[in-house]
Amino acid sequence: HGGVCVVGHGRAFARKKRRFADVSTGDGDGGGDETAAGDNRGGGDDDLFSAAKSRWYHSRARTGVTQLKWCPSGEHLLYSASRRSDAIVAWDLRALSEDASRGPIRGVASYPRDGDTNQRLEFDLDDTGRTLFACGADGTVKIYDVKSRTLDGSIDGFGDVPNGVSYLSTERWGRNGGLVAVSTGTRRFDEKYDEDEDESGRDAAVSSKAAIVPPGSVEVYAI
Repeated sequence: HGGVCVVGHGRAFARKKRRFADVSTGDGDGGGDETAAGDNRGGGDDDLFSAAKSRWYHSRARTGVTQLKWCPSGEHLLYSASRRSDAIVAWDLRALSEDASRGPIRGVASYPRDGDTNQRLEFDLDDTGRTLFACGADGTVKIYDVKSRTLDGSIDGFGDVPNGVSYLSTERWGRNGGLVAVSTGTRRFDEKYDEDEDESGRDAAVSSKAAIVPPGSVEVYAI
């Protein structure tokens, strides 16, 4: 895919948000024209459902996008992960139209995971784009079938939060399947440490924390 994708939100996002609201509620300048557009999309009930679905997808990306990845199979799909979001979202770029009459922009699929954390939790896709691996704050890497959107399994038993995942196909070596590398680790704050303490108190707190917090690691699994 050639091109550049820029992600963010601010004043432009607020303007788009108002435009989405105008389309879904009919408060904009369109007046009776909006009703006709709603009829073309399947009636008022369908339009209301479409707007609600769009708001759900947007809420999953509003907290700040942390990762983007194209579908490796060449489809027009872009996957995104966001901070404090409980789902990986797939967007069909052919539906990202600026034509308000077509309705609000919305994702086409979502894949749940425990992501209610400020830590960046990554995801990855296999070479075919059929399997998605998603790190979660619950200590698991969920494995999804992309087409059916069903959970095929999970990798768990980590000593800390899995924060990064990467898939490598082993077919080039004559072996079916692939390898999944998972990195673990998270930042912790010592609740006993007081900011008013002197440097000696801070050093003691850091030393005590280092003795009980497991170090980060990278683990490799055969799939």
